[in-house]
Parts: sequence; C-alpha cells; structure tokens
Amino acid sequence: MRGFTLDEIPVFLMEARRTLRLSQQDLGNIMGLSKRTIIRMEQGRSSPIPLQYERVARALFPVNPALAEHYAGAAATTLVEMGLVAPAPPPAPATPPPAAGPPPLDPAASRSMADSIVCVAAEAMDASPRAVRPALLAAFERMKALGMGVETVLHGLAADNRQGARAARKTD
Repeated sequence: MRGFTLDEIPVFLMEARRTLRLSQQDLGNIMGLSKRTIIRMEQGRSSPIPLQYERVARALFPVNPALAEHYAGAAATTLVEMGLVAPAPPPAPATPPPAAGPPPLDPAASRSMADSIVCVAAEAMDASPRAVRPALLAAFERMKALGMGVETVLHGLAADNRQGARAARKTD
C-alpha cells in the first residue's frame, strides 16, 4: 500500500487519535514528534515518515487491526512483517496423481503370453494345451472372484506342493 496523500493524512491522524483516545501530545509521543508537528500534520502542512506510520500501526493494532493495516501499508510494510500477525501457513503440498498401472497389452501379446502359461501347465501335467486351457481359465476366474493376487495363489500352491512332497517321502 502507498503512503497517505497530504489530503488523507489529517483524516487518518484524527481517526487514529479518536480510536486510541489520545491527545495531540500523546500521539506525538507515540510517533516521536512534538505536539506542534502533529498539529501541522493534522492541518495538512507536513507528513509522517514510514517509521512514524509503523509506530501508530503498533499502537492501533490491539484496538483496530484494520486501521493498523492501513498505517503499516503507508510505511510500505505489513502487520506480518512487523511481527504483529502470524504469517499464513504454507499451502498444503499438491497431492500427486495416482501412479499409472502398466500400459495395456495389445491383444496379440496378451494371447501369446497366456499361451505360454497354458503350455507350461500342459507340460507339467503331461497333457495337451487344449485340455489344460479350460481348467486354467476356470482357476484364474475363481482367483479373480476371490480377489486374490498372483503372489497369494503362488504361496498357497507352493505350500500344498511342499506338503505333497513330504507325504510322498513318508510312503517311500
């Protein structure tokens, strides 16, 4: 904010005196000026310097913060810079967008990877891929319906496989 014009100074000084219930002498004491200088300012023949505006702002702040803000602005400062008001908290950091999943596979690549899984399962069972595909499809659909992830299924299958190997060793 800019300083007050010569026409505004008398109005604002008298308003400050009324707000604070001060005599010209008392306002002069706050501003570090004589009563005579305050009279000249109220007559529009003299103007305060920024330090004097700040002094009035400090006196006004507890009584009329809005008017104190005008005086701080006339001193080319703010109530925050003067230490009268706490600074606004910094803005909250922006929330990053959710991480994008892997890009979708094209249908040909998806089909090729699925075929490789079917072939591995068929080889493990010593069966044809045509016979294994419906069983794998049913198993994966059930896994999805249960909300299970691949790691959970692998862990469960590995546990069953270890127990089966132990049982086979006991019968040997």
